[in-house]
Amino acid sequence: ETLFVVANFADVPVTIDITIPSHAFDYLNLLEKAYKAVDLLSGTQTSLVLMRDQQVSIALPPRGAVVYKF
Repeated sequence: ETLFVVANFADVPVTIDITIPSHAFDYLNLLEKAYKAVDLLSGTQTSLVLMRDQQVSIALPPRGAVVYKF
């Protein structure tokens, strides 16, 4: 299991583009693929496409957060 945590401390909604470096894939033994993830805070399910040194976009409401488990 892997947890992917993203938080927005701003008073406005944001879309955050997060680059996951290649060494994180190696350290966490992640594969480059689409993961089915569930947000542990809301129960919402989503698909996260994770690729080495590529960005994944996460939209967050003001002062919002997600804790994706996959």
